[in-house]
Amino acid sequence: QNTVGYKSPSLGGLTVQAAVGLGEGTIAGGRDAGINAIYAAGPIYAGIGYGKKTGGTVANDGNTLVNLAFNYDFGVAKLMTYYGRSKSGIGSSATNKFYSLGAQAPIGPGLLKAAYGRLDVPGSNQALDVKKFAVGYNYNLSKRTNLYADMGSATGRAANGTKGERNTAYAFGLRH
Repeated sequence: QNTVGYKSPSLGGLTVQAAVGLGEGTIAGGRDAGINAIYAAGPIYAGIGYGKKTGGTVANDGNTLVNLAFNYDFGVAKLMTYYGRSKSGIGSSATNKFYSLGAQAPIGPGLLKAAYGRLDVPGSNQALDVKKFAVGYNYNLSKRTNLYADMGSATGRAANGTKGERNTAYAFGLRH
């Protein structure tokens, strides 16, 4: 609520954005502030973002989030990477990390997609280590319509070392 922000014009592919939420309200209060920079020109996309909450409840004060993303389009394939880290909880004592690696490649009339991601949530009571692999294909029927088939499979491990069950999901559909 009550956010004030600025986004710069693109300067050779570089844009910068900053915003501050003035923190009115009774739910969590506090002030949210964030800044990001994005470079997008030619085959390169790179972005970094940072957000922080100050004030408000004890559990939220000082919480931060950092996001980093990069991809490069080689023409025959696009390689992508992402990293995110959050610090949350009282005194920002819990640090959660996520990263992913992915690729897209035009194959025939469509697009082949693959990705791997890992979430690491340390901590004595809620530690978790989740790994996920996904693959999919979009088959283009026209410029605006495609058929898609995706599959993702994940497994995790709890704080006590107990391995979780493998979960697999499938998605099939038509997008217009």
